[in-house]
Amino acid sequence: MDGIFFFWIAWIVIVFLIFFVPSTNSNRDKLLIQILLLVYLSNKSIPLYYTDVNAGALLLIIFASFNIGNLRSKNKWSVLVISFLMGLCTSSFVLFSFIDPIWVLFDPKWMLTIILTYLSIILLSDWKQRLLSIVLGMLIGDGLLFLVFDPLGVPYEMATLTWYDQLSMVVTVSSLWHGLELLAGYMYTNKTLGKKEVKSR
Repeated sequence: MDGIFFFWIAWIVIVFLIFFVPSTNSNRDKLLIQILLLVYLSNKSIPLYYTDVNAGALLLIIFASFNIGNLRSKNKWSVLVISFLMGLCTSSFVLFSFIDPIWVLFDPKWMLTIILTYLSIILLSDWKQRLLSIVLGMLIGDGLLFLVFDPLGVPYEMATLTWYDQLSMVVTVSSLWHGLELLAGYMYTNKTLGKKEVKSR
């Protein structure tokens, strides 16, 4: 079923925010509303000119634009440029797998997930900026694919539930990597403090 991974991850995050994040956290309610809105709008479309645009994708663009606007000028340009690079990477991967699928070694969803996660890790150090570049980059990539396929008469629907699955996979893997980074930093700090205590004795 298309979208099952997206809905699964979304509800896990919602449950985590409700039961494990303190209500005093200023970001808790805001994140809950954003995720619930995204789940609701993920299969809604808005007619625009001669095509339909996914309402959830428009919501993601608004969220991404707002968060990028809050960044410092240097970081804004970094995120925008890297998002465009990720968009080119996404569209190129899909086109190559469409034209010549023989080089796809395993599940293309996981291949693209690994590629985009790796790109975000090596190009950006801040986790929030990584997520912004992933979301905006995948939106750009989907838009570029529409611009390629539509003039050729090939039907292509933007921001389908399959696309949401792909987005969820990349965001989840990137978040897990960030968790490993935090764990490694915590272990290194404790190890360093332990050595200092031994030396002081």
